[in-house]
Amino acid sequence: EILWKEGNFAYAANTLGYIHYQGRLSGGRPDYEKAFFYYSIASVLGVTESSYMLADMFAKGQYVKKNIHMATSMLERLYAENRYRFESGEPDNSFAEVAYRMGMINLIGDDSIDSIAYRFLLQAQFAASLKNGPEDRRLMESINESIGPLFEKMKINKTSFRDDTPNCLYEFTRFHSYSLYELDYKKLKSGKLRMKVTRKNENNYTDSLLTLM
Repeated sequence: EILWKEGNFAYAANTLGYIHYQGRLSGGRPDYEKAFFYYSIASVLGVTESSYMLADMFAKGQYVKKNIHMATSMLERLYAENRYRFESGEPDNSFAEVAYRMGMINLIGDDSIDSIAYRFLLQAQFAASLKNGPEDRRLMESINESIGPLFEKMKINKTSFRDDTPNCLYEFTRFHSYSLYELDYKKLKSGKLRMKVTRKNENNYTDSLLTLM
C-alpha cells in the first residue's frame, strides 16, 4: 500500500497480486479475483512476473475460464522478450520462469510434444542455474522434477536422441523476433539434411553458429 501511495503502481500491484494469490490476507485461502485484478494492472504496466502469473491463471482456470490457447499466446510473447534480454546479458530477467512455463504448457493436451517441452525445460534449467536466490532454488527443484520423467521417457543418452519433429527449425522460426538468421543446408547421401544456422547480432556480425543434423 505504501508503494501504491508513492506512485510505484506497477510493483505495488504485482505485490498485492502475489499476496492475494497466496491467500496471505485470507488465512491461506487464495483470492483469485483480487489477484487477477492486481496482476492485470501490473502486467499492463510491464511487470513480467504479473504477466506470467496471469498466464498461469488462464492455464489453470483460476477465477477466469480455463483457456490454454490464451495462456500459450501470453507465454510465447513473454518468452521472446525475455530470451532476448537473457541473451543480451541483462542480469534482471525472468527467462528461467517463462521458459519453465513454456515447457510445462507444451506437456498439456493430446497434441503435446515431449521434445519441445524438454527443450524449454533445459533452457529454464540453464537460466535458473545462473541465479542463487531462494525462489530460484525452488524453481530449479520444479524444473528438475519435470525434466526427470521426460529424460527417461525419451530414452536420451549423453550424445543424442531421436526426434521425429522439426525441432531444430522450430527453434529458429517461432520466437526470435529480434534476430536475423542465415540458413544453409545440404542434402547428404544418407537422405538426412545438414543445416548451418547463423544468427546475426544487431550490427549484422556473426553472433553464433550451430550445425544441426
